Amino acid sequence: MRFFTAAIVTVSALTSCMAVAEEEWIDIAKSDEGLKWQVQSSSLEFTETEDGTAINLVNGKIINKKKNEVELYKWYVSKKDCKRKSGLVVSTDLDGKFQFENEFVIGDESIAAAMAEVVCTAAKYRKANE
Repeated sequence: MRFFTAAIVTVSALTSCMAVAEEEWIDIAKSDEGLKWQVQSSSLEFTETEDGTAINLVNGKIINKKKNEVELYKWYVSKKDCKRKSGLVVSTDLDGKFQFENEFVIGDESIAAAMAEVVCTAAKYRKANE
């Protein structure tokens, strides 16, 4: 499994307001089985869940080249989990309906940790530059 650590490029693209960047997808991880996880640039949103939990949300997709399939999601990490560097990455469909969740600890070399690191770092960067 390979993880991409181009955090500066990813954070910059996620927080950019450039119209051109809005259609670009950034690789965050690949597996030896042919799966690729990507996040859409400029998709970072600060919002809340139905129960009022503050979250950092991005558009994401998983590409399965072997099966020629693409799955679209919204991925989020709570602001609390970002701060403590562990918790859950939650995946919903594009309408916000829960699909699944994965535990992470930043630096644990899992796909969920790579996803959380991108989301949390982008949120931290944007907040610092507002």
